[in-house]
Amino acid sequence: METKKTTWGGRREGAGRPVGTKKAITRKTRSIAAFDDEWEMIRQFSKIVKKDKDTAKKILDGYYNEEK
Repeated sequence: METKKTTWGGRREGAGRPVGTKKAITRKTRSIAAFDDEWEMIRQFSKIVKKDKDTAKKILDGYYNEEK
């Protein structure tokens, strides 16, 4: 049985991610289950956390320091 050499697939020069483009610190991917309305709140809060951690901490401190 003969094997044909093809030109597709395998390693190629110049293929793949350029060296040095990967960030040194990356966020881990997490997974949670939430209803649509809960997810919207989680999504909004995650934007705050990523943009300004101090503000996110103040929000949480305010929540946990409230009298219940």
